Amino acid sequence: MICSVDIHPDGGKMATAGHGANVGSGLLIIWDIKNVWNEGYPTEVRSETEKLASIPFTKCVNCVRWSRAHNGRYLVTGGDEPEVTIWEYKGTFRSEGSIGSNKGPALREKYTAVHKLYGHQMDIIHLEWSHNGWFLATGSLDGKVVIWNARHFPDRIAVLDENCSGHTDSVIGLSWDPIGKYLATFSFDKSVKIWQSDDWKCVKTITEPFADVIHCIWNLGRECSISDVFSNGLVTRWIIFDFARCNE
Repeated sequence: MICSVDIHPDGGKMATAGHGANVGSGLLIIWDIKNVWNEGYPTEVRSETEKLASIPFTKCVNCVRWSRAHNGRYLVTGGDEPEVTIWEYKGTFRSEGSIGSNKGPALREKYTAVHKLYGHQMDIIHLEWSHNGWFLATGSLDGKVVIWNARHFPDRIAVLDENCSGHTDSVIGLSWDPIGKYLATFSFDKSVKIWQSDDWKCVKTITEPFADVIHCIWNLGRECSISDVFSNGLVTRWIIFDFARCNE
């Protein structure tokens, strides 16, 4: 089962993360999807995707994200364990062709784990790089959000928990505003919290009119869009929040 998907900043690669072949294991796959975007290619060619890398994990991988500020040189993964892993792209190599195949050696990519980040006590559910590349935010079942110094791993900048007006239940989502001034977090405690990045204080807690938050995104203007589900669990709606009012 695939739990997370992210597209490389140049649009030519896709990362998929989720369960592995064995019970409880995880798998990260990097796919070549350049042909998908080329309308000049025949449909059968455009539908072809090739594995560039396959990285096994001992636990399921819940989330994967490329760093857009670093042109996709780094990606981060988190899953059913407390640690977060930073991976660095290390170039390409030619793999051996498979027996009986008429294809020659294939081009593959190498990724190396360059940092392990420890700051949570339970599974990692979501993680996001800030758009400017300064921060990495991670959310966990332990109810905490950890802000990491993406320019100097493994340094931690802040821990957003109940001691600083944080969430009282598992954190299931994170979303940075386009300029990196605010971070929105949402949780099983049925709230969305808006944090400002200059001092990491919670400047707004939103608890109504929704029941369960399932997604949160910022637009390029000054608004945060929050998606929730009604009590029947079938109907979704979007609530638009003007983040210019965060300090009101």
